[in-house]
Amino acid sequence: MAEPTPVAALDSSIDALFPDLDCPACGVDLEESTTFQRYRVCPNCDRHFGMTARERLVLLVDSGSFTETDTALVALDPLRLRDRLPVPDRLAEAQERTGLTDAVITGTGLVGGHSLVLIVLDEHLLGGSIGAIAGEKIILAIELAAARRLPLLAVCAGGAARIQEGMLSLVQLAKIAAAATRLHRDGVLFISLLTHPTMGGVYTGLANQADLILAEPGAQVGHGTVRSGDRPRIAPGETAEAMLAHGMIDHIVGRVDLRQRLTTLLDLFAQRGMARPRGLAGPATPEFAGRATWDETALARHPDRPTARDYLERLIPDLVEVHGDRNGADDRAVICGLGRFDGLTVAVVAQERGRGAEERGRCHEGRMASAGYRKAMRLMRLAGHLELPILTMIDTPGVDPGEDGQEFGVGMALAQTFALMSLLPVPIVSVTIGEGGGAGGLALGAGDRILMQEHAVYTVISPEGAAPRRPTGPEGRGPGARLCLTARECLRLGVLDALVAEPIPGAHADPDGAAEQLREAVIQAYAELAGSGPRRLLDDRARKIRTMGWTTPEGREATRREITDLQELQRTLASSLHDLRDRWEQRHKGRPRRALPRPSLTDLAGRIAARRTSTTPARIPAEPDAPVTREGG
Repeated sequence: MAEPTPVAALDSSIDALFPDLDCPACGVDLEESTTFQRYRVCPNCDRHFGMTARERLVLLVDSGSFTETDTALVALDPLRLRDRLPVPDRLAEAQERTGLTDAVITGTGLVGGHSLVLIVLDEHLLGGSIGAIAGEKIILAIELAAARRLPLLAVCAGGAARIQEGMLSLVQLAKIAAAATRLHRDGVLFISLLTHPTMGGVYTGLANQADLILAEPGAQVGHGTVRSGDRPRIAPGETAEAMLAHGMIDHIVGRVDLRQRLTTLLDLFAQRGMARPRGLAGPATPEFAGRATWDETALARHPDRPTARDYLERLIPDLVEVHGDRNGADDRAVICGLGRFDGLTVAVVAQERGRGAEERGRCHEGRMASAGYRKAMRLMRLAGHLELPILTMIDTPGVDPGEDGQEFGVGMALAQTFALMSLLPVPIVSVTIGEGGGAGGLALGAGDRILMQEHAVYTVISPEGAAPRRPTGPEGRGPGARLCLTARECLRLGVLDALVAEPIPGAHADPDGAAEQLREAVIQAYAELAGSGPRRLLDDRARKIRTMGWTTPEGREATRREITDLQELQRTLASSLHDLRDRWEQRHKGRPRRALPRPSLTDLAGRIAARRTSTTPARIPAEPDAPVTREGG
């Protein structure tokens, strides 16, 4: 890996500017601190101080590798806005003070030996606002990354409104979003780094367009606009830490570790692609001795059984987790991330039930809520457009039964997850490592290859819910057993492709051995999928899901038996309804009917005449005419 720029190349005027420099947060003297001189970070309290765009480039990019682009584009005064200080004078003063022609520097360079395109904003020039020229430089950099298929890194800072350019500044947000969408379509990685402060249009129009969002500790982040030169009080919800807790960013990375983290991500992106893993000799599915359903359920729920995190620490030690559903939450019941599995860059979605009472409580025992499925879909979409194989691990009793589950659309999230997995044009390997509970587990289980550990189980509902009392039959059969299928039964029914052997008596006895056996099975599954193009993957997956349960004699027999049982139930219900109707008729057949008096026609005629008489109004006799008198007479 190429060496970063030496410390001597940084701004050496810090001592002259701050002869008595103490950290305002903890009071430590920073004058002799090499950490502060190089990274502008307090070594005692980890406070991150501001940096210019040039200093950030020196810190991140391999020495001598940066080439600036679009230097001929210079900010002007297109609207000739009247201000206390003329805009050209204000702009000239800011340019002279910062040494920049605009609030953004764009170019190409190397980070850890990997080529990439960089966009670096500087809040010291007009508050880091995006004007027409700055927006054009950002869009040109995005288009350059798409044309060369190079990863894009945007170091975001500022966010003041460029009121001097009015609507010309505002429309840059839509233009940047459109360019970023084309970048995603072309399958190019886009990373943004949020520094203090990242607000307003920079946060909305640029930072949130990225695939992965990193932030420096304590950075002020949010949609609100920062006035140039102003340092408002940071609201509790506008910190990088609050954004991470609410699933709006992926990581908080200190400046000291930032270069290494970026190098790791660029390594994963550079080594992506469906490499052909080594194939394995021997049968993919050995024979296993059968166990009773309740015994297998007990092993699947063993408190010492390895969880998804235990396996990932052994199989993908360099996993870079991504956090949040970008909708206000981060579900700890699911682990999502990118890492290298046996030399192959994969996207991982793993249900985590936790170990110990406290951790299980935080992870809800692996019960994913709607935010968890949205988080999983976010990573799956990223894997789709970056062309990364997907590995899912299933271990959950079911969906989170919280009171707000329906309110936040857990049903819709499940439906969208089912649909998305059927449409992703990348290889998907699904492994059930513990308990697969109903739709909550199956939503992550419809892959191109479906594996199941030897002592894992699949449940329609929990066995306790179906059978409160333990069955006493020799095979452990009963209502609960019928709704809880062992791995061996799932294989016979044709709903999975292979079983993964476990150490005796189970994975809890030898987690390292169980992880190694799981590694071999997953490698074999990816080897079988190697060389399949997107169209073939989608066609084969659709056919696999369509014929699930019909590919084995046992599966066909079970389906026929189910249909026969339904037909028998229909006949039984019809017969019961027929018997009920006959019994009702027989019950009322012998009872005498009540005889009602029937009047004769003469009586009816009399009643009608009487009613007419009573309802006819009486006639009022007319008054006699008064005698007419004549005059004179």
